[in-house]
Amino acid sequence: MDCNATTEEILDNIFKASVITTNFEYFLSDARAYFLSDAREEVRTRCDDWKNIREQNSIILMTNFNKTFSEKLINELNKVRNENCPHGELPIKWMLYGILIFAAVATLIATIFHLWRKDQDKKLALKLKFALAMSGNFNPDEMKKLENLWGKMYIDANFIEVKKDFIRGKGSTSIVNDALLHTKAPISELHPCLETSKFKFCPAVIKIANNFSVDEYKHVCKEVAVALKIGYHRHVCCLLGWTIYLQAYSLIYEHIDGGNLLSWIKCYANDKEVVTDTQIAKILWQITDGMEYLSMLGIVHKDLAARNILITKTFEIKISDFGLASFCGIDSLYYSETNQKLPIRWMAVESFCQIFSEASDIWSFGIIIWELFTFGQIPYGDMSNEEIMKFIVDGNRLNLPSSIGQPWQMLAHDCWKSNRNDRPTFTAIKGLLKRYLENKTIDYGYLSCKN
Repeated sequence: MDCNATTEEILDNIFKASVITTNFEYFLSDARAYFLSDAREEVRTRCDDWKNIREQNSIILMTNFNKTFSEKLINELNKVRNENCPHGELPIKWMLYGILIFAAVATLIATIFHLWRKDQDKKLALKLKFALAMSGNFNPDEMKKLENLWGKMYIDANFIEVKKDFIRGKGSTSIVNDALLHTKAPISELHPCLETSKFKFCPAVIKIANNFSVDEYKHVCKEVAVALKIGYHRHVCCLLGWTIYLQAYSLIYEHIDGGNLLSWIKCYANDKEVVTDTQIAKILWQITDGMEYLSMLGIVHKDLAARNILITKTFEIKISDFGLASFCGIDSLYYSETNQKLPIRWMAVESFCQIFSEASDIWSFGIIIWELFTFGQIPYGDMSNEEIMKFIVDGNRLNLPSSIGQPWQMLAHDCWKSNRNDRPTFTAIKGLLKRYLENKTIDYGYLSCKN
């Protein structure tokens, strides 16, 4: 019989004959075990130190017992294995070999994947750099500065945990998910202050692009350029950084925990007396504070609406969604050359001709006033886009509820004047609201939460 036969093979051969003589070696670490049977067919086991029997080539097993003793023999085998002899060294050794081989293979795969992803990121970065150059009116010095900031704003995707089950919004160009940031946000170093110091190991929101056409590259890079120029302002939703998540260009913004202004005002549609003019003035003052800052930077929002105004649980206002935002030229105007999907119901009359400026954002601000006092109704009701455009061009405007005060009526209609040069600026409206609130309360920047 084969001296290297397994225990199972040996037992099988034993059971096939009443009497059998076989040679076999049973190794257990540094010991050798063998089995003896006397005339009374009692199985006995021995385990001798290897050094005492090292001269022997085999161990003789003489038996004349039949299959009825199989259980006894198996028990004796287990007894030798588990009690009399050192055990486990051979399996552990091979287990260690397996672990080392697995670790080596895993390291190799991880290295290859890291190099591949680095190469892909580099290719994407080159495309994004091209798109950035095409996304705005930048001179070479501005481009160099933006590229430098762009690199400093990068966050490794390994430090971002995307909450795929928590979708905040989904559109044709991107999807917005809740996320967790497991590192320090670059914005806290580029704009160090008490407010940005909290952007580390914190909740965040990630905006993931859906596709990567040239137009989409230009679109997302324009949003990055706008966010980089904004930096940090207390009434503007802050860009924490950017990343490449699952080969998709993604933006990471601060997490705002109170929803948006449209949802908030709709909650009081059946309880209108709860929302006072003073509360609305506080909201509008904060919006003008943020928009004044954007206007000073030469940024046109182009999508200013209640749905894009976020609020914290302490009712601090944050202007968000810069997907349509653009930089004005030297004449403080932006002329759109692309067929973007634009929010007709919030657009100024001149914007129908693709002209945008601070004045067109002022028009949109007037629509927000209307949204607040109508508790979230849709501007122009069920009118089509074509009907809305004709309605406005013909000189018609939205009607505010007759119950609201005359100053609010006048402010809204000032924002909707046909000649953009006749409309007030955000600085002027901010001053007006400040004076109004100073007559009401000294705490004009903030709201009280409703319990």
